[in-house]
Amino acid sequence: MKNLSRFKGTALLAAAVFGITAAAVAVPGHAQSTLQAIQERGKLLAGVRFDNPPSGYIDTRGNNIGFGPDLARAFAKHLGVELELVQVTSKNRIPLLLNGQIDADIGTTTPTKARDEVVDFSHVYVVDQARIMVRKGASTDPEDYFNSDTVAGGMQGSFYIDLWKQHSPDANMKEYQEFPDVVVALIQGKIDVLPTNKRNAYEIIEKLGARADNIEVGGAFFEDFMAIGLRENDSDWRDWVNWTLQRMWGDGSYQALYEKHFKTQPAFELGDAGRLQPGYEKVAKENDFWSQ
Repeated sequence: MKNLSRFKGTALLAAAVFGITAAAVAVPGHAQSTLQAIQERGKLLAGVRFDNPPSGYIDTRGNNIGFGPDLARAFAKHLGVELELVQVTSKNRIPLLLNGQIDADIGTTTPTKARDEVVDFSHVYVVDQARIMVRKGASTDPEDYFNSDTVAGGMQGSFYIDLWKQHSPDANMKEYQEFPDVVVALIQGKIDVLPTNKRNAYEIIEKLGARADNIEVGGAFFEDFMAIGLRENDSDWRDWVNWTLQRMWGDGSYQALYEKHFKTQPAFELGDAGRLQPGYEKVAKENDFWSQ
């Protein structure tokens, strides 16, 4: 019981970071696996982005398209169930997962240490460069913006805010509710730099057309790993997700979907590359059962 108490303390610390209630992180006894719940329900509740191409967005006809939605469709097909796509944002994705309103977060979530104290993750399934977007004529070198004199923008709850602060601890950050609002802020000069992922940056330029004439994509400052978010301590469901990703990789259907949306073949091997994650230092200092 001693280690369980330590786990609960660490989970509650992480919950505080994300504004999640203590009840949502209670350690279950013998809870029903999500896999069994999906099969009994006859429907997969997949959390996907509605505003973040190419991972997930709404096209001109109102259809939810992108890599995440297509992967969710493949999952539902292999499960033999119906699919419901549920909108997730940087702010609500973890609470929706913990509250059972989605079965998986198939979005753009980086498996950081703090998040891993609250939820579990699949294998890393997307690796993308973190780049900057700036107004034309400004420097495209990320290091020129690692100071408190420039204003960086990001979405509330976004990993890119924490990542940017790792490079620039005194950064002047402006946070917005939705990603399109951050892009508009950059165009209007309310922020000087926008950290985001490579494909998203180029997709924005393409989507805006002439309206993007005064912004451009700058250099890379990080390789961003993404994983599917799953509820904590649910090995049956996590094993199924990881096995399905591997099967799709093995038969080539995964690579086909990746190239369809990211316009390139995946330049990584499926699985966890292993690295120290942003936020682990804070958890280790404040409440880490490993050292106790």
